[in-house]
Amino acid sequence: MQRPALVLLASLGMASITIGAPTTAAQGLREVPDRFRAVLGAGGTVLRPVGEFQRHVQWGGGLNLFGAYHPVRSVPVGLRLDGGVMLYGREAFAVAPSPTLPRVALEGTTSNIIATVGVGPQVTVGRGWLRPYGYGTIGLAYFATTSELRGISGGEAFATTTNFDDLTGSLSVGGGLLIQLSSSRRPAMLDLSVQSAFSGPTQYLRKGSLVDLPDGTVAYTPIRSRTDMMQFRVGVAVGLR
Repeated sequence: MQRPALVLLASLGMASITIGAPTTAAQGLREVPDRFRAVLGAGGTVLRPVGEFQRHVQWGGGLNLFGAYHPVRSVPVGLRLDGGVMLYGREAFAVAPSPTLPRVALEGTTSNIIATVGVGPQVTVGRGWLRPYGYGTIGLAYFATTSELRGISGGEAFATTTNFDDLTGSLSVGGGLLIQLSSSRRPAMLDLSVQSAFSGPTQYLRKGSLVDLPDGTVAYTPIRSRTDMMQFRVGVAVGLR
């Protein structure tokens, strides 16, 4: 695990110890629910490449979804399903007027994306308003560069092309805190977490990889490297009894 992840997880652990005393005192004032059978969550992700990947890509961001299911509420070990879509490069390109469409102005964009999915065990400790957790998953990471056309006034894209894509296996280790915000039957929680993902050698494109040639074709040379990364996440979750 990278050093930033270790620092953050250590901070989360200290926070759980610090907040533990007020939480215990609060139990006499309001009901603190037991463990949940399931938790569903979503949030935003900041992507920070590391190692070889960092030499070609600096930052990215996107959305993540996750669910954790505990078959037995009294047992802290459950099953986690985790996935997300992140953008790590985007550029606009000019579209030359077409003789067949002289009155339509178009613009194009090229996006570099990563879609991930993984499944594995999760351990959630604590029964009160603060619930630290850790997990590990095995899954896939899909890298794709796509281009699309739309009118300059916006609206839905009407033409999309996948310029290049690749699929690789991925291992992830992460941890975080669920901070309960309400005491309803399906309480809302703030989710703060960090994840380290380790992927094998992958071929991918980045911003500027596509070169438009005079004959109307496109040239590119894929980058090949490991694609390890850190993900810093902030989101919301719902506990299901």
